[in-house]
Amino acid sequence: MGAIPNKALIGGLRARVGNIMIDDKNLFRDCFSEARFSSWTMGEIHVLDNRIIPNGRRDGFEENTHYENLRNYISLTATEISNRCRVNSIYRNKIRKTSFKLTEAEDILKIVAKSYLSKNNRGQYLNKSTLLLLDAEKDLNTLEAYLGHQQITPDFFKQYGDLKKLFKKVNKYRQSIQSDLENIGFEFKGVSKVRLNAYKEIFDLILENSSDRKVATRLIERIIRRIESKTTKK
Repeated sequence: MGAIPNKALIGGLRARVGNIMIDDKNLFRDCFSEARFSSWTMGEIHVLDNRIIPNGRRDGFEENTHYENLRNYISLTATEISNRCRVNSIYRNKIRKTSFKLTEAEDILKIVAKSYLSKNNRGQYLNKSTLLLLDAEKDLNTLEAYLGHQQITPDFFKQYGDLKKLFKKVNKYRQSIQSDLENIGFEFKGVSKVRLNAYKEIFDLILENSSDRKVATRLIERIIRRIESKTTKK
């Protein structure tokens, strides 16, 4: 699932001869196809062959054909572990990106549903959410194909199922907003149409120029509450 934290004190592929640990977690690091995957691994190799001899400092073994033979066997196991790590890393990143796209699409749809955008921008935001959902659907198809891989971690099956449910929920939300797009809009009693359109243009600009859409949305909602309180007083 990822690199084992150093503070856990259990990571890496280690070697023991009897009761003595030889070197540390990095002894077989270069046996992995990518060195970083050594830190994703936890295990011990117990060396029983007395022809494989620890050096005097106990930070490695004496170089001989028997030690090289051992390293060759370890490299086979390390390569298999590396492949498993790589497959799951790719899958996890794809899940993370797909989840982000679905969350982003849902946030955009919430903005459209709140009705304070101009009609033109409502359509543009709806299109953005549609494109994100199409991308997410492609990702889900790729993820589904990966599920047949023998090296996939079982936890990903549940995560994939959760993403499928989220996709259906967000897509259904998009369809409901799209069907009612013409009726989405807000009005303030006592505020002229010209002024109302000016407010909408300002809200469009706030959203377009903000680096954080959620912060921009909260700001717009505060402005709307302020306007409402003033019109109510009148």
